[in-house]
Order: sequence, then C-alpha cells, then structure tokens
Amino acid sequence: MPRAEPAAPFGEPHDGLAFGEARARWVLLATVLGSGLAFVDGTVVNVALPTIGESLDAGVSGLQWTINAYTLTLASFILLGGSLGDRFGRRRVFLVGVVWFALASAACGLAPSIELLVAARALQGVGGALLTPGSLAIISASFHGIDLRQRDIDRARAAAPQGRWVAGDIRSEPFPASDAVVILDVLHYIEPAEQREVLTRARDALAGGGVLLLRVADANGSLRFRYTLLVDRIVTGLRGGGWPRLHARPVAEWRALLEELGFRVEARAMSAGTAFENVLCAARYDGSKPHHD
Repeated sequence: MPRAEPAAPFGEPHDGLAFGEARARWVLLATVLGSGLAFVDGTVVNVALPTIGESLDAGVSGLQWTINAYTLTLASFILLGGSLGDRFGRRRVFLVGVVWFALASAACGLAPSIELLVAARALQGVGGALLTPGSLAIISASFHGIDLRQRDIDRARAAAPQGRWVAGDIRSEPFPASDAVVILDVLHYIEPAEQREVLTRARDALAGGGVLLLRVADANGSLRFRYTLLVDRIVTGLRGGGWPRLHARPVAEWRALLEELGFRVEARAMSAGTAFENVLCAARYDGSKPHHD
C-alpha cells in the first residue's frame, strides 16, 4: 500500500478532529453543554416561578417577563451572534457568550427585585445568542467528513489480502487501469460537476469492455428516497460529518450522464426487502470516447 495514512473520502485534506480522539471529546462536550444550557434555561425557570413570585413579591406580569425577556433577546440576537462568530472567530465569540451567560446567570441569582431579575434575564438571553450559533459552528468546522478509519482499511485488507489498497479522496485519487470500477453510495456527497469528473476518470481507467458498477439513491421524490437521505445524514453526523448537503439525482439523470460519457447502462433496483431507494447502474464501456470529450 503506497500510503498508510487515510484521507477523507470527500473533502479537502484537513487537520480536523475525528471521534474517538481525546481532544474531540472535549470540544464536543464544551459545545454541547454550552448550547444545551442556553436552550434549557428557556424553560427551567418555569419550575421556580412560584418561589420567585413569593421571594420578590412579583405579580403575574413580572413573572411573565421573567420568561419572555430571555426568549425575546435570545431570538432577536441569535443571527447577530452567528455573524459575529464569522467576523471575529467562532471560538472567541463562543467563549464571550459563555462568560456573558455565566455572569448574567449570577446576576439573576442575586437580583433583589423583579425588575432587576427581568433585566438580568434579558442579558442572559444575549449571552445565549452569542454561544448557541458558535457552538454549532465549532462542531461543523472541527469535524470533517466521514474519515476512513484504520480499522476500515484493516478490514478491507483482511477481506482481500492480495489486493492493493489506497485510501484517498475520490475526487483526486487516480484510478489505476482496471477491468472493473465499483463506486458505492458516495457520489451524492460531492458537487454535480465533480460527479461527472469522477465518472470520466473511472471511464478512462477502464479497458474496452470494462464495467462500472455505480450504486446511487434514486432521487424520485418518494418517501423511501427521503428516508434514504435522512438515514445517510444521520449516519454522517454521528461520524463527524455534520449535516451535509447531498447531490442526489433521479436514476434517469444518472443513466443519461453515463450514456453521455460513452457507457451502455442497465439500471437495476436494489430496494427489495429494504426501506431504501437504491439503484445499481451496471455500465459497460466499449473503449470509444464520445466526440465532445
């Protein structure tokens, strides 16, 4: 194997984090706790309203504003918080939001009157608006793609010990001369223009009579297709890829693209007995490139 280090199958080379690393756990813990506090604080005060009313001699109107002041400032400034993170740095604005939120929370606990409590709650909402978008943006920026892990490579080696295994980005890794190329459930992660480029390189790697096996989700708008994308996104998120934008096509478009590249295509449904909407395109290349290439 010419390279031992795996790279992301879709995405530029990066120094991002991967699940399982100690640093990744701390980043995830800090951001989840930060955004969690902001959301929980919007409702947890309801439990203490009777005590607040009794201690501060507050009426119904004051208690309502104790809740609404936080919600209004959080909702009003959350977009500004995201914009400030883009301008001044996500980590910096997130930390400012955490400190702001903590100080405002302390002010809430020490407030001697309902008026000061409402004011402190409003400031607390501003702090929540600073840390919430920052926490989500930090996760998105820190964890990239579904990185191929060493155990995945080891499993592939064990299945075919005589094979030559290369881990890399499908958008740039060269295809060696082959009789067959197999691409399963990956092209919808990359842009349409990149999909075409990958398929063109796969075609160029095939000898006359070579076969491309391409499995894709059929973007026909059915409930099964929507379920397929939902599961794909959830799995990608759990493995650190955030909530990716997917570029699926109807099977008719996949067929048209492959035929345009010089393939003879037979599409076969692979959804029997499953809840997914997958199709296998068996495409044979006879060795003659289209004139427009």
